Amino acid sequence: MERVKLIDLDFTWHVSHEGQPCPYFADRGGSQNITLVDTTGIHYVNVGFCRCGNAGNFAEQLMLVKLFPATVDQPKTAFTFRCLKLFHMLNLIAHTTAWDFTGMLQRLTDNVDPHGNPGIYKQFNFVQRQWRLVWAWRRAGRTGLNGGEHLPMALPCVSCPLPGINLDRDWQSDPERYVS
Repeated sequence: MERVKLIDLDFTWHVSHEGQPCPYFADRGGSQNITLVDTTGIHYVNVGFCRCGNAGNFAEQLMLVKLFPATVDQPKTAFTFRCLKLFHMLNLIAHTTAWDFTGMLQRLTDNVDPHGNPGIYKQFNFVQRQWRLVWAWRRAGRTGLNGGEHLPMALPCVSCPLPGINLDRDWQSDPERYVS
């Protein structure tokens, strides 16, 4: 049985328009070849991005289908969220390194010639650091920008006086504020 890549089957995965080609797909560049890394190995896929005027950039479109791009401008490699979650857990529990994890993915793809696949270690190492940072932000409650200012990544101290939380909002007008 011969192993066939998805890219050789002339399959194009359209990431928007509910899986249908974008109306502007053919006249604005067509599909792009993407190296897609999943828990099942390394795959090569033609991806058809949305080229409509209100569509996000390619990296945003990949994120919407749970793929983390290695670069924001013209992504050529993307990692599934499932792959990044698996590595994060293996790294925390079993102390698996990024080198060993990418080696395992290369062997899953082709165990006879694991070095026949392009090396994904550099891209994976960069992306997994970004993944950890994004998850730290998420755990801290940071969801984006708030009025142009970054939300803090650390949780507020519960023992410090915070007006409106553990201190009255009008604490400065209280006549007994200096009385202990």
